[in-house]
Parts: sequence; structure tokens; C-alpha cells
Amino acid sequence: MTTSDTILTAIAFVVGAIVSIICGAVGMLIATETNYRTTYCAKKSLALAFRTAYRAGCAMGFALVSLGLLGIFIN
Repeated sequence: MTTSDTILTAIAFVVGAIVSIICGAVGMLIATETNYRTTYCAKKSLALAFRTAYRAGCAMGFALVSLGLLGIFIN
């Protein structure tokens, strides 16, 4: 490995670590908010609670995949 390869590898590792931290933070924020909304909706209707939880899960999945693809694109 040359010095430039080593530097690029280190940069890729740091970018990956930063994207991982952001994904974790976004995931926890969405999950916490979703738990609150799902509990509130469950008081009214179980079907509404399931719909709320499913939609939030989809949103979290899309957000995390988008951040992962952004990390790949940056590298």
C-alpha cells in the first residue's frame, strides 16, 4: 500500500464512522418519537397504532438507507 492509499482508507473509515453515528442518532430519534405516537394511537384504536408504527418503521428504514448511500457516494 502506498501512502495515498493509506490516507484514502483512513478517510473512508472516518466517513463511515460519522455516517454510522448519524444513522444511530436518527434511528433513536425516530424510534423514540414513534413509541410515543404509537402509544397515543393505541388508546384510540389498535389498527391505528399498527399503521403508525409501520409507517414510522418505513420512514426510519428509508432514512437509514439514504444516509448509507450518501456515505457510499461520498467515499
